[in-house]
Amino acid sequence: MLYLVKNSFKIYCITIILSCAAQGPASGGPKDLNGPVVKSITPFNGSSSIKKIEKIEIVFDELIDPLSVPAAISIVPNIDYKVKTRSKKILIFPEQPILEKNTLYRIKLSKSIRDYRGNNMTSPMNIVFSSSQNISKNKISGKLKNINEKSSYNVALFTHPINDSLKPELIVETDDFGNFEFNYLEPNNYVISALEGKIYNFNKQLRINRYGIISDDYISLKNKDEIKNVEIYMDNPLEKIYIESIDIKNYSFGVLNFSNGSKENFLIPFKDKLNQMQYNIGDTILINLQKENHLEKYSTKDFKFILPEVIDTIPPKIISQKLLNEKINIEFSEPLKNINKLKEVDDSSDLKILGYTGKDSIRMEYTFSDPFTLSITNDVSINYIKLFQDNIKDISNNILLDSITTISINDLTKIENTSLDNSKTGSIIGKVNYSGDVPIIINAKNIENNLNFFTMVQNNIYKFNFLPSGKYILWGYESLNVLDSTRYFSGIWNPYQRSSKFIIYPDTIDVRARWTIDELNMDFK
Repeated sequence: MLYLVKNSFKIYCITIILSCAAQGPASGGPKDLNGPVVKSITPFNGSSSIKKIEKIEIVFDELIDPLSVPAAISIVPNIDYKVKTRSKKILIFPEQPILEKNTLYRIKLSKSIRDYRGNNMTSPMNIVFSSSQNISKNKISGKLKNINEKSSYNVALFTHPINDSLKPELIVETDDFGNFEFNYLEPNNYVISALEGKIYNFNKQLRINRYGIISDDYISLKNKDEIKNVEIYMDNPLEKIYIESIDIKNYSFGVLNFSNGSKENFLIPFKDKLNQMQYNIGDTILINLQKENHLEKYSTKDFKFILPEVIDTIPPKIISQKLLNEKINIEFSEPLKNINKLKEVDDSSDLKILGYTGKDSIRMEYTFSDPFTLSITNDVSINYIKLFQDNIKDISNNILLDSITTISINDLTKIENTSLDNSKTGSIIGKVNYSGDVPIIINAKNIENNLNFFTMVQNNIYKFNFLPSGKYILWGYESLNVLDSTRYFSGIWNPYQRSSKFIIYPDTIDVRARWTIDELNMDFK
């Protein structure tokens, strides 16, 4: 009997120990691929007339990884609180349980909250409660288009007109599919913007991050309780680059290095253009350039540098050869000497360029399309050309490295024609329903080679007559872009300009040779 009691006591102790072991996911069974889902909230979401809260309880459908919780919670207005994770629950304890009078509180749960398997929530959660008797339940919901599934996106709500772009009324995170929702809003006029990543200063960040702006002047909740299906097209950053440095190659040429990592050849201007006087070593040179992004023109901020002494011993080299519009364009690594004196009195400075048909040769005519590019007039009878080293010099008199450069016309033709095979084409015809007064552009983008084709809507009809066969994405938008009428206008924040209204055809279009696809109709909202 004593033996049985002792063993029973041991079993009881083991049971207690196991029940106190660290919590975690159960082993075995099918693999868990779903993130946690909120099942209940206390006090319930949207509660009003709350004077005191000692604890906020959020219950999920599975165990929560406590390490993922603290950074995923934020409360507006900012209050001090403690947070604990117990099994499937998140518990929030305000330091001051008594709430401010007539105040709306928002608890934001980021979708970075995860289970023990590492699965994140697919949708964020916004919990709202108020100390006042009445709480506005107006709502705006929508979806971001043209998003990267691996990126995170945030959407900001501003009152209209925008008084302070640094202070949005509300920022929400999208779900994994780009859907967003603003709830419990006051009846007002609003503007919405979206950003790839977190939002701190939208007006500055849109120069760096992909962004989107609504296609309306504003959205009004003054006469509506809810507005659905707001669509925002995410586009490339509205970049404004600036010069970071310059690599000087000789006294009249350098390579500019820009803030986005790009480079640009730069001809150092004359100090005195009228008398063609060059800058001297040690002179300070100021540069600002006229640039443009896909929506606007701008000037780069001033960049100053001191002209150093440089000994240039590097010969020019050919970096590309192309056949375009019956011209053979040869691009060099640096500007060549005397390009503005193509025909000197004794012809001694002429370039020696010969074209060959079998054993016969002729002297080829040429011009310079710019300081770096030699443009040779092609002759249909020519099989290849030879470019001789004679007189091909850079500004420092370094001669072209190769004594003779041979260029095959057939090879150039192949390069030029690789993307121009239109022997197999089809057509697309459709109708566009649009009630505005802005011209509409339809863009067909080939998925396989990224080639874009454009057409203008005429009398509510669009037509592509010669599309190379392949699979296409089809979409249309208002032509608001003054720099490029075929380019989508993604909106400007300061001063505020709405983006173009757009419509994306829901299916991929398979264009086949000698086929016409009709009735691909698109309705603008």
